[in-house]
Amino acid sequence: MRKRPEKALRLLSIADRLLDGSELSLEKLATEFDVSMRTVKRDINSLREYLSKSENTTHNAIAYNEAKNTYFLIKPEREWVTAKEAVTVSEILLESQKLGKEEAASVLHKIITQVDPNEREEARKAITKDYENYK
Repeated sequence: MRKRPEKALRLLSIADRLLDGSELSLEKLATEFDVSMRTVKRDINSLREYLSKSENTTHNAIAYNEAKNTYFLIKPEREWVTAKEAVTVSEILLESQKLGKEEAASVLHKIITQVDPNEREEARKAITKDYENYK
């Protein structure tokens, strides 16, 4: 049996993933951290409270995607990249042939995480299609 991470480490891990653009499932996090879903929900609520009170944040908020049953970070609109912008930058990167396949995949993943969540799947599909032809 794995040792349960302490609350602070669990909160930091959740915050890092949200900042990375990940969508988080209570069930998966509870299993990973070996805690109850209620505990993870309390952790997310603690992060929400912090974001709402902190003067150091740029008005980020944690939202719930009912269709996917996941939580994600809402960043101010000015921080997101549109799907079109992400695809264009990815095409330029891939056409340059400057990176190895694995390195290109890593950079493309980072680009995708910066796309507006409402457009992310569209960007992921287009970028993945372009990447499949990368040598």
